[in-house]
Amino acid sequence: MKSSVRMTTLINNYREAIVDFRLYFNREVTDKYQLLVFNPNGLIIMKQEIETGKEIYRISLTIKEPIKWNAENTQLYKAVLISGDEFIPVDFGIRMIEVKKRYY
Repeated sequence: MKSSVRMTTLINNYREAIVDFRLYFNREVTDKYQLLVFNPNGLIIMKQEIETGKEIYRISLTIKEPIKWNAENTQLYKAVLISGDEFIPVDFGIRMIEVKKRYY
């Protein structure tokens, strides 16, 4: 199984974040999977059952008032894919990078 967590957008003056999760399975899913997302304080902010019968899943999560990551304050969220006794964790941060002027 391969997965990616991708930040797609910070909206409403950075007051909301839309996070895109993509899960790629090598075969059609027949086992039960669950995706849990924890905020940097360890609180569960999403709990999603993964349906059987697909190879690719795309799940979006909107986080209100996200805790933003920076080099001085490395606040990380954690997504954990669970199946039986198997846990696959992925840490991710939320931040915005902008290029205001281009210099060549």
